[in-house]
Amino acid sequence: MDTPGFDTDSEQDVFRKIIAGINAVRPYARIIGVLLVTRINDSRAEKVDNKLVAFVNKLCGPAYAGQITAVTNFWNVSESVEKTRFEERLQQCLQRWRVVLGDELKQYQHGRRYNSFGDDTGECLKWHGDRDDIKMYAKAMLDRHYGNTNLTDPVIVQELSNGNPLWKTAAGEFLGIAPPPESSSRASAPPPVQAEATVPPVDTSEPEEIEIPMPSASTHQANSNQPQPPTPTEPSALAKFLAWTVDEVGIPILNHLLNNVTFSVTSGGGTGQSFPSHLDPLSSRDHFVWRGLPADLESRTEWAQRRGITSEPGSQAFGDAVRNAVERERPM
Repeated sequence: MDTPGFDTDSEQDVFRKIIAGINAVRPYARIIGVLLVTRINDSRAEKVDNKLVAFVNKLCGPAYAGQITAVTNFWNVSESVEKTRFEERLQQCLQRWRVVLGDELKQYQHGRRYNSFGDDTGECLKWHGDRDDIKMYAKAMLDRHYGNTNLTDPVIVQELSNGNPLWKTAAGEFLGIAPPPESSSRASAPPPVQAEATVPPVDTSEPEEIEIPMPSASTHQANSNQPQPPTPTEPSALAKFLAWTVDEVGIPILNHLLNNVTFSVTSGGGTGQSFPSHLDPLSSRDHFVWRGLPADLESRTEWAQRRGITSEPGSQAFGDAVRNAVERERPM
């Protein structure tokens, strides 16, 4: 199940979308793990990165670390100095994440070669030329990390099963989800005050004949036109969130997710449309998606070659050049 990127400007909305996805797949599949995807070439603010990891901890619970895999992608390096810098960043991130999530946190470097024992050899692969190997290693990782049948549900699934509203879940409290106004006002409203009983004065005059008005058709119609409470509807998120086979769907989605999607922090300014929060402003693919262009790697490669871009497809240099070119050619 793919989720929207974690955006600090709309984190509560992202959380609600994640909950809608969980509720959509729960009748059909079990959530057995979480992939925490991070671009190794992205030097995001440490404060934002730490908040994302803390959110995942609240979402999953302190005993779930063994079912969380920290995945780094974009290991396309052109120089040994760059690879060394990425390796140092990886160790720093893992050290910070394990302090929050636990020492059982697993890791996987998407785009590197693994041996038959599942060990990372440190060799960075070519996304364009080694795609079959990358797919094979990703599938093997899923089998290694999640083939065990003794798996537990994340805390958020347990809370939803118990009927907890969002503001009473650990993740919801962490993000400051407030209860609906009617819930808070109902809880804080004082009990109604009983009026003191009074004795009416005795009427000694003769009673007059009182005409009792009968309800008219217009009165009945007015009562029937009173506003009624809206009927709740369930989000039809199944088609958006449910993608659950390994060979035909799971691995292609995993490769798409790991190479193109990231929990991103968007910033903007100036004129024109703001970049959608669910897309990554550093991803050339997402810029193509936003503009309605074919966004697969082959289409972007052909588009780049027609404009004289000769960098290795899938590399950071290729992505930066294509992104800059499409922004110049088709500004939004």
